[in-house]
Amino acid sequence: MLWTLGALLTTFYIINVLHEKETQVRQEFNTDFEQAQWYIRHSADVTRELKYIAENRLNASANGLDVLNGVFTGKTTPPQFYPLYSDSDCSAMSGTWRNSLESLSYFLHYWKTNFASAYELNRVFFIGGKSLCLADFGIGNASSRERALKSLHERVLKYRNGNEEERKNSFFWVASTGQPGSGYYYMVTPVYTGAK
Repeated sequence: MLWTLGALLTTFYIINVLHEKETQVRQEFNTDFEQAQWYIRHSADVTRELKYIAENRLNASANGLDVLNGVFTGKTTPPQFYPLYSDSDCSAMSGTWRNSLESLSYFLHYWKTNFASAYELNRVFFIGGKSLCLADFGIGNASSRERALKSLHERVLKYRNGNEEERKNSFFWVASTGQPGSGYYYMVTPVYTGAK
């Protein structure tokens, strides 16, 4: 009888410990989920702001309104151009979009200096629609550029080959870092100048 009572108490104790562990794991999972949800929502807000800035800057400079808006392209650092694919034509993009991208660069550098660290933003790229050339605005470190280029190759191709409805929306993905449970979060959103 004592042996049965001891086994019963041990069983209840083990079940209680397991329930406490389960509750603890559930609370950690909920906390992690809420943090991830906040980060994704926050990133979507940042992307919307950058999209608004990019569309306004690119459209204003295409219309020659930079001087009226107080942006002097001589005071900016032009972005660095990198071919996204082997057949990407960066010379055409740097010639066609030079003034617009310098204007955008001015605003992004101001934004980076004053706000980027608060937004936890690592990289900002602009990919030309026809040239598939990537303009790097220099927010973040160089190592993240190499990692981002690798991840962007396949995703941009998939994005461009998607249907019209898919290309109107932003899309997101997480690239693995090799460590379990961690990765790099990427967002791509279309930026329209005129109707393009």
